[in-house]
Amino acid sequence: MQQQIITIYNLKNDVAGPASKFNAVGELNRFESAILRRNYCGFGSFEIWAPITDENRTYFNPPTDLSENFVYFGNNVAGLVESVQSEVDSYNHLRYHISGRTCEALLCRRAFGLGRKVTGTNNYMVANTTTFSGINAAAIVTQMLYDCYHNSAGDYTNRKIPFFVEPTNSGNLPTRTFNFQRSGGNLYDAVVDFLTQEILSLGFWVKFDPVQKHLIPYVYAGVNRSASQSTNPPVVFSDELDDILQSKYLYDNTNYRNVSYIAGEGEGSDRSVVQAVRGTNTYNVSWFNGTGNFPGFGLRELFVDARDVTRKSADTITSQGNIGASSLTDSQYFQALAKRGTQKLGESNILNTFNATIRTHGNRMYTFGTNYNLGDIVTVEDTRLGFSVDTRITSTEETFGSDYSLVLTFGEAQKTLGEKLAQIQNNMTN
Repeated sequence: MQQQIITIYNLKNDVAGPASKFNAVGELNRFESAILRRNYCGFGSFEIWAPITDENRTYFNPPTDLSENFVYFGNNVAGLVESVQSEVDSYNHLRYHISGRTCEALLCRRAFGLGRKVTGTNNYMVANTTTFSGINAAAIVTQMLYDCYHNSAGDYTNRKIPFFVEPTNSGNLPTRTFNFQRSGGNLYDAVVDFLTQEILSLGFWVKFDPVQKHLIPYVYAGVNRSASQSTNPPVVFSDELDDILQSKYLYDNTNYRNVSYIAGEGEGSDRSVVQAVRGTNTYNVSWFNGTGNFPGFGLRELFVDARDVTRKSADTITSQGNIGASSLTDSQYFQALAKRGTQKLGESNILNTFNATIRTHGNRMYTFGTNYNLGDIVTVEDTRLGFSVDTRITSTEETFGSDYSLVLTFGEAQKTLGEKLAQIQNNMTN
């Protein structure tokens, strides 16, 4: 695979109005190396090391206005420049270290769960709990993102993200409907938490269209290309085929939980508590004796504080549209609690992670972006480590420069310290 040309785009912001320009300002012709990391659902990151030249200064010196730079790696993948470090090494070489996140991170800049209350001629900001009832996954994400691509009218604040357009999705999404409730936090977490539920496992990507200069939210499902199916051409990575150069496998069940107890609104014994079991979409409100699918030592319990899941929704969205405030029935409320429980169980998985550096030169059977993509399910075999598994490609790391390399991560990756702390904080506040 040839190195992609890295193009620099500049987005002008104006405090008096929305951004009006999104222009290509040049190509990054001189850089030492670049790393692009992408995830199946949510933002990835990038790093670029480039010499400090007169041309590169025009791209990466601190802006004098409110403009922001994007780097475009091709194939609809772009990232926002968030950090630029200028340095001089011991050999008196001047270089930039540029880093940032891919465009999905723009959703971190928008809060979720804000509404308004009209009293007479006054508008007051209020916390808003939104319940999505009886609509499919693509429609739920579209409703979540609505303020970011729609020009609000009247006295609503315009929260549109410049050049965001209405979401699109792949044609293989599940058509089943869901009940989902969310309040507070930021928009990015709301979208990703919904799509990464164990019963969904969908991908999310904000595409950059360099022709129309649009940012396009995209919900998709990876294609099953494993050896165990017969619909699509299979993709099998194996050390015996000599296409796995390096590999590392991790099994870790430290944080694994399989049954959650979710306590809803109220205090003390007035709080409703339901039980949710991993791998199911139902709830149980009677006393759970620990038998069934996970008896004895196999039972791993999780308590979930879900006071924010409320019976009264300030904003209920159904397949017929927004119907305003409503009160959930017992069944609907218990189902909403169970959804929170299965979401938290999805954050407490057994880690089965396989990292592999894939051959990208010479005699190889598959080409990334042609025969398989991020999010696809493939078969991985390593006779040296003694396993064969059908697994999803959950992240990629591409390195550009004098050479090109590709590292694939299969299965759920081990959390960083920052991600663990964020999860602990989220569990404390939900």
